[in-house]
Formats: sequence, C-alpha cells, structure tokens
Amino acid sequence: MALIRLFAWVCLLIILWAEPVYSIPRYVKVRLFEARAGVPRLQLTGGIKIIEPVSRDIAFTGAVYTVEAEGGRVALYAVRKGGRSRTLILRGSRIVMEESGSRGMRIVFSGRSACNYRGIIVVRSATAAGRPSLDVLNEVPVREFVYGIVASELPRDFAVESKKALAVLTLTRLEFLPDQRAIGDSTKSELYTGCGRVRESDRVLVDSVFKERLYYKGRLVLPYYHSTCAGCTSDGDDLFRPDGDDLSYLKAVKCEHCKGSPFYRNKVSVVDRRKVTEIFGGALPVVLAQDGAGRPKSIQVGKQDLSCYQTWLKLGRGLGWSRVPGTRFAIKSTKDKIEIVSSGAGHGVGLCQWGANGLAGLGKSYREILEYYFPGSKIK
Repeated sequence: MALIRLFAWVCLLIILWAEPVYSIPRYVKVRLFEARAGVPRLQLTGGIKIIEPVSRDIAFTGAVYTVEAEGGRVALYAVRKGGRSRTLILRGSRIVMEESGSRGMRIVFSGRSACNYRGIIVVRSATAAGRPSLDVLNEVPVREFVYGIVASELPRDFAVESKKALAVLTLTRLEFLPDQRAIGDSTKSELYTGCGRVRESDRVLVDSVFKERLYYKGRLVLPYYHSTCAGCTSDGDDLFRPDGDDLSYLKAVKCEHCKGSPFYRNKVSVVDRRKVTEIFGGALPVVLAQDGAGRPKSIQVGKQDLSCYQTWLKLGRGLGWSRVPGTRFAIKSTKDKIEIVSSGAGHGVGLCQWGANGLAGLGKSYREILEYYFPGSKIK
C-alpha cells in the first residue's frame, strides 16, 4: 500500500513539474461599449437565436431588429425598411441571444463601426446620465476572446512574432480573472471589437502559444503594454507609484524600434488655459521632475502631488486623447493658452507594440521580444 501511495505522489509531482496549472476561465465576460456615456439602442443584423425570455430563432428577411431600453426593461423590435413600421417582438428584464451563423452576431451602434461577436450576448436595462440605457455583456469562449484581442489591438500587417507576444500577455492577464468578473472592451483594459477582424492566421498563432504565460521570479506578472513608447519605456514604479504592489519587472528599456509609429514624433496641442484649470479644480499641473525616459515623475497640482499616470488620465479625459496621446508630455503656460507637447501613445510601461513589431522585423522571436521589454522575465 505504501508503494502505491509513493507511486501516486511521484506521478502527481511529474505532472505538476511538467505542466503549470492554469486557472483562466473557459468563457470571458466582456462589457461592450464601455467607453460610451450611454447606449439607448442597438441594431442587429444577421441571424440570431433568442435564448431568454423565450427560445426563438430570428431571421432578418425584409427587416432589421433593434434592442431598446424602455423604462427599466429591454425591448426587441422588428423595423421594416425605411423605418415606417415597427413590430414589438418581445420585452423583458433581460434578453439573451446567441449567434446562429458562422460569422458571429452583428451589432451596430450609432457612431461606431459594426462589430461581429461570438458566443452569447446578454442585454439588461441600465441608467446612464439619468436616462434609460442598455448594459451589454458578451460571454465569449476564451480562445475566441484572445483571437479578438490580437485582431483588435494590432494592425493586420504586424509581424506574427509581435502578435504572439501580445497573445501571451493577454493569456497571462486572464490568469488574474478567476472570479469571472466582467472586463471592459476599451483600452482601459484591452481593445476588443469581437471576431469580425479575426483571420485564420490569428487563430493559428494564438493556438501555438495558448499554454504559455509570462513569469518573473517564479510568479505570474500582471503585464502592461502600450502602443508607442517613442524611444524609451518607463519604470512602473515611477509612472504608477504603486501602493505595495511589486512592479520590479516593469523596468525602463531603450527602444528605437517604434519609429514607424505615427505617434513617434512630438505632437503639439494648444488649448484654452481655463479649460485646463477646470479639469484640475482651478490649478495648473506643474512638472517638478522627469524620469530617464523624459516622462513627468513628480507633478504638483495646487496642493496635490499627482503621478504622471493620474495627470495624464485627467488630461486625456478632459481634453480628448488626441490632444495628449502619450505620457511623455511637457506643459507650457502663457497668459491665455496652454501648450502641451507630447510623444508616444499610451502609458509607456512594459511592451511597446510598435517596438515589438520592429524587433520582429529584425528576426526576434516572441520570447526574445517579451524578455526584452520585461527584463528578467521568463515564458513557461
């Protein structure tokens, strides 16, 4: 009996040694249209199947369908061509739908390009700015989600090895979502526009790295990446000022490989001084110190001491991200105007997407790319 127990323990140890235990969910819950102030109506095209509140197949012959928020409930209407007549199909506290075709469910939202989604769509009523709105959740198989991230985040002509690097980062990030909480579809997390842009080559490259994760000193890292560092990334400690979190794997590295990015060169934005002071409660941000990458390290706003990241978020949300796309910025003040000079795009920490593509063009593998931008890290 003792020999049997010993044999069982040896087998278990071999399995654990050979293959890390992963905890990513089978499905990922994505909150769609996260960056929108409110979603009162969606238009559906293509075939779908209603799961709740009744089971029903919907064909789109001669009509389009809209899902609308109505006083705490959700309604589905058939709208004939020209919008001259509408027929109520069903109404309930929520509507659950799934794709019935091979191309996913096509959803159109005013002001945004149509997107196709795999898996299940759950629509509930919500309120935004005091008005009826829709809360839209996409429950998508994890592989389809990663395919969608790679296709949404990166241009189609980016090198395969740079896309593999991003796939490993996304898979590593998903290890931090064991509780099935929903994540957003905007760049606050990762840009996700569904399956419409996914090509077969994206599926192949993601499948080839699906079991790989990024580690630092034996622990999974919470990976950060951005579009363009414009010459050098920054230390995570300097940019974010974490409270107790270990970001020692986020070290600044030189990067001359993102020169092909449209955000590499300086961008100058001139804005009204009063607008900037409104954003910061009557004060103007003053850069007291910079890090080695040229990003603000210490910023005084009135009596507050803000991090570069906090200041950048306020500027971007208040002025628009096109005004200050990257965290390497300088602020020059005149009597009536504020001049903001910035370069790069995104927070500037971790992997530089355009730099990764440049390294891939030099023949670097996705492993070499990740180990370059995350010094001391290893893929397992």
